[in-house]
Amino acid sequence: MKFKKFGGYRIGSNIPVRKGSVWENVARVARWGAPVIELHTNAERLGAHALSAIKQMAQANDLVYTWHIPPSDQESGELALPNDPNKNEFARRIMERAIKSADEVGAKHITFHATHQAGKPAKDTLYVYNEQEKAVKLARQVEGLNRQETVELLDESAKARVRTQWNSLESQNRVVNQIKKTAETVTKQGVDNANALMLSSLVDTISAQAGMLGLQPSDFHVWRRIQNKTANNQPLTSAEKRVVKKYSQKVLTQVGDYQQHFKAQKKQMEPFKQIVDKGGSLVRDGEEVMRQNVAENIAMLDKRVLKRAVKNGVSLGFENMSGNILFSTPEELNDLRERTVNELVKRKKLSRAEAEEFIGFTFDIGHASTVKYFDVSGKKFASHEEFIDQLKGPVKHVHATDSIGAVDSHLPLGQGELTKENFDKLQEALRRSGFKGTAVHELGASELPVLYGSSMEWVEGGYMVHGTPTSQMWGPSYLAASMTDPLMMEKDKGYFYESFVDIY
Repeated sequence: MKFKKFGGYRIGSNIPVRKGSVWENVARVARWGAPVIELHTNAERLGAHALSAIKQMAQANDLVYTWHIPPSDQESGELALPNDPNKNEFARRIMERAIKSADEVGAKHITFHATHQAGKPAKDTLYVYNEQEKAVKLARQVEGLNRQETVELLDESAKARVRTQWNSLESQNRVVNQIKKTAETVTKQGVDNANALMLSSLVDTISAQAGMLGLQPSDFHVWRRIQNKTANNQPLTSAEKRVVKKYSQKVLTQVGDYQQHFKAQKKQMEPFKQIVDKGGSLVRDGEEVMRQNVAENIAMLDKRVLKRAVKNGVSLGFENMSGNILFSTPEELNDLRERTVNELVKRKKLSRAEAEEFIGFTFDIGHASTVKYFDVSGKKFASHEEFIDQLKGPVKHVHATDSIGAVDSHLPLGQGELTKENFDKLQEALRRSGFKGTAVHELGASELPVLYGSSMEWVEGGYMVHGTPTSQMWGPSYLAASMTDPLMMEKDKGYFYESFVDIY
């Protein structure tokens, strides 16, 4: 079989894998002439029979597979945001199954998104992580302060609140203990033996907790008189003393609950008080926390699954996201990869060489094109070739698609902003990087056959599908080689990539 080349490597297409029609869908793309097929699917939805069919199709047609963990499933899970541990766990499970399944069908690369929920912050806003809430949230950058200074100011404010709350708890606890002591004195030794000031506090407490202590309506008028007298240090009558003693006994039955309440609050506050006392931070840069959370989540994957993948040459690729989402720039991706490599070395005892080979990048041309429309940093937009040159790690896979403006539109090459000159420079940058991976046209699934042919025509200037030049096939009146050719997809049942929610 002859394959068209794209910068020295074979280029194929993506396909959603639907349960019940796995063979049909993979066969359809193979018949387009695509030598590389990217499978978009949640591996948990595919059984042993489906995986076996996919593997047999590759063997019969000399296909190369890559795997893309679909965005629709990643929205149910999240690797970056630490706000919901259940979503972190779900994302790890999806990744583990994808790695195992990719290995079973012979796919050597898995593309995934580090986040789908953390959008790019608008100007003058930033992500901050609050240790007390265990969550990342957006915050307004303080006018006149840079990002780091804003984080430091928010951290100092959080520390001040912790100190105030702790001191308040300590003060309240002292008051409760004193009231308890006074109530015990009144109960055992009588009102006359109680400290006058503390007796007044005891009476005020009983007034404040009248409903809880069951203050009887018949005692209300007496109690108001008792309150006035103790506040002014005036002697009480015998009847009034008996009323004070009765409610002092009730205070003693309740004070234990107060003490447990304060004890529980202090226990909850203690970790944060320790952080404050040791000079730590309660508020940190949210983006740094999210990058670290991604790295730690990947390093928490099953050791046996990871070891097997590394042994069999399977790799993971962080995909550069579109400009409106985090992890869309070389700087973000490089830091993300370095943290992940470090965690794999530390937690899974991989050698650094193994970890660096295992973790790479999937470069999405269309995503990179959108970055300039969302950049609020003031930095100059990196061209596609500059983007690749700045990546400090191997590009394992390419999504060769085009886009227009800020929309991640997944167009055929040449149908968007990318010029032939840009494209040639991009290919040269890939050659300089030593790229030897795979590439696919990640296009809208409703017209994948014709769009795939169109992209290949732009790349090579005359791609043939079933013996028919794409120049004759492309257009509103597209005709396949025959009416039964798999190139004819049911457009009303197609799925555009951006809404792959129906991957059965």
